[in-house]
Amino acid sequence: HSLMEDMLVKIDIQLLRLINDQAGMFSLLDQLMVLVSDTVFWTCVFLALLVFSFAKRVRYPGLLLAIIFGLLCLGAADLISFEVVKQYFKRERPCWALEDVKMILGRCGGSYGFTSNHAANAGAFVTAIFLTYAFPAGIRWIAIVLAFAVCISRVFLGVHYPADVIGGFVLGCGISFVLYKVGIFGLLRRLETRA
Repeated sequence: HSLMEDMLVKIDIQLLRLINDQAGMFSLLDQLMVLVSDTVFWTCVFLALLVFSFAKRVRYPGLLLAIIFGLLCLGAADLISFEVVKQYFKRERPCWALEDVKMILGRCGGSYGFTSNHAANAGAFVTAIFLTYAFPAGIRWIAIVLAFAVCISRVFLGVHYPADVIGGFVLGCGISFVLYKVGIFGLLRRLETRA
């Protein structure tokens, strides 16, 4: 390791400790962090979004298409993060690598943490929401806050280093941007008008 790498790792661990040390101090905060990291919760949110977009398709005509595009981006980010990036870097999660990480969940997850799939998925979906302009501005800003909460929760829960979530978020944003630029959203629009 170079001196710069060692310094970055130390900063990453210090930031992890700063955030993770808050775990267990406030029950409500613990519950909130567990909730925003929960896959079942997000599945319900996406189902609610689909129902809402279908019900409001006249008022917000591009909403359903934007959600479908967002879910495609999320799926691509999840796949690339897990199958490519994690397998390449093989960076151990802090809950496996460090002894004194506070574990609210009681479980650590898979062996590798870089990049965080939760963060990649959040970055992909929120970027898709912004690129499509289908959602009202208020919902777009709420999506950013929720994406940020997901990223923080992964560090708070001790299952990722801050660099894992930053890397995942950037990866997810980049994947959505590339998929948008190569015309996937435009293709979905053309398919919708033909149907």
